[in-house]
Amino acid sequence: MNNRYKDVLPNDLLDSAKALKQLGLQEIAWEHNDALRVMECLGDKGYLILGGDVYRLTENSLESTYDSWYINRDNSRSWSEVVRESVEKGISYIAKYRELNGENFLYSIVFIGK
Repeated sequence: MNNRYKDVLPNDLLDSAKALKQLGLQEIAWEHNDALRVMECLGDKGYLILGGDVYRLTENSLESTYDSWYINRDNSRSWSEVVRESVEKGISYIAKYRELNGENFLYSIVFIGK
């Protein structure tokens, strides 16, 4: 697992993460509800969510859907405003994605600190 998550997220969210190693990635992703919690936790700690990727989870495999979301940082606004917007956009994207496509997906989250 990427060590940057260990200092930021609570153990229950780290434990629920799924490794993306089979795709050749050193990243982790979460199912819908946990992905939402991860974004809220990151936002509460002042991290900007740059975006994320979506992966289809089946019984025997994991594959990229090539779907993603991102945010363009607006330097004219305060860091806290942009952080709040990034969390809202990520939550909205995942909620809509789940509504349109169902449950069998994982969401990776890309973030940075101030």
